[in-house]
Amino acid sequence: MSELIFNYLREELNCYEEILSLAKRQKDAIVNGNEDILLEIIKEKEILIEKAKELDKNLGNVINKEKGVLDNSADMLLRKLETNLNEINNIENECREFIVNRMKDISHKMKELRIGKQIAGIYLEKSIYTPKFINMKK
Repeated sequence: MSELIFNYLREELNCYEEILSLAKRQKDAIVNGNEDILLEIIKEKEILIEKAKELDKNLGNVINKEKGVLDNSADMLLRKLETNLNEINNIENECREFIVNRMKDISHKMKELRIGKQIAGIYLEKSIYTPKFINMKK
């Protein structure tokens, strides 16, 4: 196996390990509602994802040029890459599910507030009508 292929695989693995670390921090930020940290993490992940895409593209070009079969060390790196990608995917799905549920909760609370505001508005805008015959009994 070419040293160049091995270096690309190693660099890509490092990139995905950093993304995995950021994904775990992202999940904590989402669960704890820390939007500032979440935005920073997302920006960092976007940079790393672009780097990983470029590495993957370059790796594909080198492999196509050399038409070589990958050896055991490359297979081991590919398995680690696959494991990291699966773990990243699982964490991202958990984050997505958590955010969707939080959005549903917020939507429900907004609906309750809107109804409460409408009810309060009815009582505050209009005085309660007292029939005249009640005043006559006094």
